[in-house]
Amino acid sequence: MRFSSMRSAIVIASVIVGSVVPSQAFAQIDVLTGLNGFGSSNDVFYESVYTFRQSMILNSIGFVTRNQGLSSVSYKINNLEFHLDESMLSGVDANGLQWYTLANGGLSVNASSVITVSTVGSWNSPPPPFDEFGSQQPDFTKTYDVGVGSNNPSSNVTYNGSYENSTYRGAARTNSNLRVSNPSANVAPEPGTFALALTGGGALIGICIRRRRNAA
Repeated sequence: MRFSSMRSAIVIASVIVGSVVPSQAFAQIDVLTGLNGFGSSNDVFYESVYTFRQSMILNSIGFVTRNQGLSSVSYKINNLEFHLDESMLSGVDANGLQWYTLANGGLSVNASSVITVSTVGSWNSPPPPFDEFGSQQPDFTKTYDVGVGSNNPSSNVTYNGSYENSTYRGAARTNSNLRVSNPSANVAPEPGTFALALTGGGALIGICIRRRRNAA
């Protein structure tokens, strides 16, 4: 009887731990935090670069648009490039970002992989008129960025900085952000599952107590 009681206790502990640990891992983490200070530039092409220090799930990619619209938004994982339509993005958030959420709970990205997020400016006013020589004046395209507060170390992703028309601008500003989670997030239970585990655990405890009394 003593072995049976111990086995029941182990089952209870396994169910509860198995329910709690994955739920903690499910939390999604913003790679960049403390975003502040909107900015814009007349340069057309802007990109930011991120390197994964360990394997993580890429859940979402945020593009700084300030709800002004852009000609193009895209991202590249190593050498594989993906172009998105703005209709695929969420509404603009308080930091001026619109998010693209990857399907099926996100994409597994290996350690040392590099993700490059690119934005191309759009007209923020009607195209300029032609001058007397038949040439159009410099464009009025705008790309947008935001200041970076810090690079969250718990994301296991390093922010390498941004480039404007291939010119490195440092890591103080960005045109984007990433949202990641631990790979074990895929097994996270729903709150109802955790409640059911506790209920079942309580029943098992009652069985253990009853068996010990009968043995006495």
